[in-house]
Amino acid sequence: MSTNHLNFEEIVEYLKKYGFVFQHGTIYGGLMNTYDYGPLGAHLKRAIKQEWYQFFVKEIANIHEMDSGILTHEKILIASEHDRNFQEMKGILINKFEEYQINAEKIVRTGKIYNEDLLIPFGTLFKLFLFSKTSSQIQKVYLRPETAQNIFINFENVIRAMKLKLPFGLAQIGKAFRKEFVSKNFIMRSWEFEQMEIEYFFDGRNSKETEKVFQFWNEQIRTFLTEKLFLQSSNIRATNVTQDLPHYSKKTIDWEYKFPNEWREIVGLSARGNFDLLNHSQKSGSNLVVKGSDTKSFHPDVIEPSFGVERIMMAMIHQHLFWEVVDQKKRLVLKLKPQFCYYQIAVLPLTNKLTNDAKSLYKKLVLSKIGNIAFDDRRSIGFRYLYHDAVGTKFSITYDFDVKKTNTITVRNRDTTKQVKIQLDKLIDFLKNEL
Repeated sequence: MSTNHLNFEEIVEYLKKYGFVFQHGTIYGGLMNTYDYGPLGAHLKRAIKQEWYQFFVKEIANIHEMDSGILTHEKILIASEHDRNFQEMKGILINKFEEYQINAEKIVRTGKIYNEDLLIPFGTLFKLFLFSKTSSQIQKVYLRPETAQNIFINFENVIRAMKLKLPFGLAQIGKAFRKEFVSKNFIMRSWEFEQMEIEYFFDGRNSKETEKVFQFWNEQIRTFLTEKLFLQSSNIRATNVTQDLPHYSKKTIDWEYKFPNEWREIVGLSARGNFDLLNHSQKSGSNLVVKGSDTKSFHPDVIEPSFGVERIMMAMIHQHLFWEVVDQKKRLVLKLKPQFCYYQIAVLPLTNKLTNDAKSLYKKLVLSKIGNIAFDDRRSIGFRYLYHDAVGTKFSITYDFDVKKTNTITVRNRDTTKQVKIQLDKLIDFLKNEL
């Protein structure tokens, strides 16, 4: 058996062909850097988020979830300094332009023509304007560039409502938006993306405690990537960021995955210090502090593990998708763990004459709740085997003429292509044990 990984361009075509990812708005010409997720992609993203939630929120002590708004008050991003630090150094250069006057109802020429160059910069933040009829005022708001800030501004609310004491973490999964000008990065760097973040608050006045907490979260990331998402240790690395640190960070480690042409970040771990809570205290007038065991008030420090859902998805696809030659036959196979695949089981009638009997078995398996099950009677049985190998279906059950004669059924294993006969009354137990 020989195997070959796909290159980046082949992975992109695969994801489009099999319904993981679609370019947004293609019937209207498409929208740059914006993507929709089809059935297989939506399932994989949800499965990644479920694994993350179970591992980080349910299994680590004193981590609590939040779900905050996407629209973000302008003053929040001024206090966090995103308004000036999230700027792309790009723009449009116009070497001759005419001035227009814009008012509430129309655009009119002023008659002024300028011959000098004009550089119009692009900001990374998505800006919106809300108009209030009652006050006749326009309020500037933003689509959040990260999920973190709405956790920080709710710090006082959560402590008061939940009666929490340090250390504790607030976790959030949600969309973030950055108007970044990129090309040929596909979902690795899009305008709308999904983050899984934790802001872990603790007493950071002791530098040794800060390092201890930082290393704890670093090891949790390693464990999650290798033992829950099953990424190979040889394909991931932790890199200390020494240049271009985020403006809020005292220390950052990027967890990177080895893609076909380069290492790319999939998780970031940052020691944010008390930058955010201190800034929001100063700008808002709210005192976002706690009292330590020494009765002194202080702004807690924060360690932030931040995961990119789409980048993790790409890493998992790259590692587990192969061109493979088995018995001199070439096939494309996705060997993700069953919970990450859209179908775990497929029921395949050998001929149309067996469709009704196969559907009865299919309905029985669905009621057993052992996984997501496909019923597939398209074209030839060989075509269906290849399709389900490519989308990761762990077991293909072939309903043939021997079922009624011998009370056994053929089960094909995706990973090996080997077929075994299973007693029909033991089929569900077999599948439960194997999945």
